[in-house]
Amino acid sequence: MTSPRVLVVFPGGSGRRPVLSQITKVAQICVLVSVEDMGRFTWFKEFVEPESWIVVKTEHTIGQQPEVWENVKAWMASTGLKIDGVMCYDEFGVEIAAMLCENLKVPGTPLDTVLAVRSKHEFRHRCEQHGIQSVKRALISNESDLDAISQRAGSGQELRFPCVLKPTKGAGSWHVRRVDQLSELRSTWDELNKDLAGSYFPADVREAGFVLEEYIGGCEIDVDGWAVNGKLGFMLVSDNRAAIEPYFLEIGGLYPSQLPQSCIDRLQLLTNQMLEAFPGIHGCFHFEAKIDP
Repeated sequence: MTSPRVLVVFPGGSGRRPVLSQITKVAQICVLVSVEDMGRFTWFKEFVEPESWIVVKTEHTIGQQPEVWENVKAWMASTGLKIDGVMCYDEFGVEIAAMLCENLKVPGTPLDTVLAVRSKHEFRHRCEQHGIQSVKRALISNESDLDAISQRAGSGQELRFPCVLKPTKGAGSWHVRRVDQLSELRSTWDELNKDLAGSYFPADVREAGFVLEEYIGGCEIDVDGWAVNGKLGFMLVSDNRAAIEPYFLEIGGLYPSQLPQSCIDRLQLLTNQMLEAFPGIHGCFHFEAKIDP
């Protein structure tokens, strides 16, 4: 029996070699890479023959643009090969992977869900729509947004400081800072905005701006798991050590969680609520939360 062919979107750096070694035991691999990052992907040549590379220009691609799909269709037409599945473990490729799954009609998380998850503002808005407790926040894309936040001071509608300023898209605590009072906000945003604009992150991350959220206390936990067509298959709660502020540097944690079972039960309920709010999640997932035991 011929092994299925899996398209890997953005294989990443050479640290991913063990992952790809395992995949090659059960599937044939083709790979989608961006011409801008070819230097990072050269290690992948030991796994994939040149004719199985699909090279695209992705600087302005955020998943729903048609150019990537046209390149994939052209590759299939020229090789006569069929793609049986799509996978991505790169933060900056999940939107493209979701779009390809929909067009290829293979299992995957819907693009609409992926877009909602990747935007911190839209993620929290979706939570609120489904009755999941969220945090008060404001989008900041320019000086006018800063002025609007300042003008709300004392109105009863203002954000309560301390707050956390973070990119609307992105992960890993990059360009994140605690802001203890309103008077610090403009200078902090100016610094982080310049850093983000000059970063190596894709254009859609750089152009999405920032979200300012009220700081919330409590014990930070991770929930990692697996879902199939939106149904929970497995989950594990882990305890995070308190991040080093004001930059929220992560310093590890402990798994499984040492929280009481009553807290774990509440987090399992929350996980199922999240899967209902973001339908169709198909694959592994990770989210963080704060809980007051």
